[in-house]
Amino acid sequence: IGNFPWQVSLQRSDGSHICGGSILNERYILTAAHCVVVGDGVEPYPPQYFQVRVGSIQRTVGGKLLQLKNIIVNKSYRNLLNDVALLELEEPLVWTDNIKPIELADSEVPSGEDVIVSGWGRLYTGGPIPHRLQWNTLKAISTEECGKAINWGYDSLICLAHEQNNGVCNGDSGGPL
Repeated sequence: IGNFPWQVSLQRSDGSHICGGSILNERYILTAAHCVVVGDGVEPYPPQYFQVRVGSIQRTVGGKLLQLKNIIVNKSYRNLLNDVALLELEEPLVWTDNIKPIELADSEVPSGEDVIVSGWGRLYTGGPIPHRLQWNTLKAISTEECGKAINWGYDSLICLAHEQNNGVCNGDSGGPL
């Protein structure tokens, strides 16, 4: 899928897009825990509740639809802290030009660094969900700057600055940086 072959659409079994995710290897997808847990809890929905679309820039067609075998939520997940989950696939992925694992960072993102985000999240607050994968370049800011801007910041989070209606939105959660 062009520049983002690791991007997946996490969907309900009816095909409706919920969140993004990143291919880690042939068997696992990384996403946000809040995308897969019941309510405000820490228990995930059954794997049969979801499917993932890989290898397509379209969220509703193309690529391949895969079923989940298991969902593993970070044991320390609470609200937005440790908000990560692993999705184990029923069958292993086969690498193609449009299906590849994401390259993992080996250091923290420095303040001022450009960060590319991608997903099928809403185009703006309350706006439509796009059919084609969107991407944007945002700027990483320090925890201190983040705390001043939104009165909230933790060392374990990456905080990104963006102009109004030009960042990430509902549906982008769990996607790659």
